[in-house]
Amino acid sequence: MQAGTGTAIPLARGRGLGGSSAINVMLFARGHRPSYDAWVTAGAKGWGFDDLLPFMRRTETAVGRNPALRGTTGPLTVRPPTPLNPFVMACWDAVTECGYPRAGDVSGGLEEGFGPPDQNIVDGRRQSSADSYLAAAAARPNLNVVTEAIVHRLRLDGDRCSGLDYQTETGETISVSCRREVVLSAGTVGSSKLLMLSGIGPQEHLRELPHGNR
Repeated sequence: MQAGTGTAIPLARGRGLGGSSAINVMLFARGHRPSYDAWVTAGAKGWGFDDLLPFMRRTETAVGRNPALRGTTGPLTVRPPTPLNPFVMACWDAVTECGYPRAGDVSGGLEEGFGPPDQNIVDGRRQSSADSYLAAAAARPNLNVVTEAIVHRLRLDGDRCSGLDYQTETGETISVSCRREVVLSAGTVGSSKLLMLSGIGPQEHLRELPHGNR
């Protein structure tokens, strides 16, 4: 919700294998240093830019970028658009004329300004996170991919996540118990929503919701 106008902006989310990387118009962009460091300021120790940089680099092979900030051996291949669209180039020239800085790599996390984002295009086709990670692991005997399912909540055993509940396309609710660990990767919106549905989040806000005190 925008405070100035009171209007809401539609936010498209990818509900399929590969998540929003399947609907991101084949653009790839990482966050800026202050965005991550703000998490540390809010109490999430270990989630700052320097903490996360090794993991972000591990995910990608960023062609033509600074290897100190960008990955060189990751499964997701990203690169600047070539050639640059003439209209977009004209826009960047315009913002420079207006006094705004140019950024060589907007996903490097350190520069401020306008510049071309990377694209996740390989051999002329979109490369989603499912193409990068899931396809390579598809033959593993310990992998079971469930599609057409909606996760409702995480199951908690004290302060440990012990499983989850999800609903299939037929309406059946299935509970899954996990002996080792649960990795929640549902995007910025989905991850936060699932945590709150599971009773994890700001206490004051949770108390406003049904069953918020459980």
